Amino acid sequence: LVCSSIKLYLFISCFDRCAPCRQFTPVLAKFYNEMKKQNKKLEIIWVSRDQTSEDFLQYFAKMPWLAVTMQNIQEVYNRLVPSYQVKGIPHLVFIDAQSGDVITLDGRTKVLQDPYGLQFPWRSRSVANLLPSSLKESLIAQIRALQERLKGQLLGLLSGFLPNNLVKHFMKR
Repeated sequence: LVCSSIKLYLFISCFDRCAPCRQFTPVLAKFYNEMKKQNKKLEIIWVSRDQTSEDFLQYFAKMPWLAVTMQNIQEVYNRLVPSYQVKGIPHLVFIDAQSGDVITLDGRTKVLQDPYGLQFPWRSRSVANLLPSSLKESLIAQIRALQERLKGQLLGLLSGFLPNNLVKHFMKR
């Protein structure tokens, strides 16, 4: 289900007889259309919990995104439930399509709290995510250099106390 031109994709599992799903689907459709207008790389893949093809088609007609076909739904759903902690519906997960990393398991709350996608794609705000890539690369290089220096100093200390074969073993690591 991953397309290399799309950075992010997500899925929703819901059906037309579910009141929370009926309330959330128009909100999600508005969000989806807004993200498309802003040229955000986003795709939604709907995994239906409808019982019949007729219900599926009727509800899917209201959606601007992709869907898993009825023939494959149960197999896909069974694979997704344990991986993405699906406990109820609607359930929305944001996934980085390139890495497969989960961005959030609580996409429904994210969309409801940020319906215009101002903070989209809602990645964690760690210091590493806030640093420019050039600074991040420089820090990583400095840390690696420090690790090598410390490793050399440790091996120097060990060589004074350990037999050569043990020192060589540590040098290989």
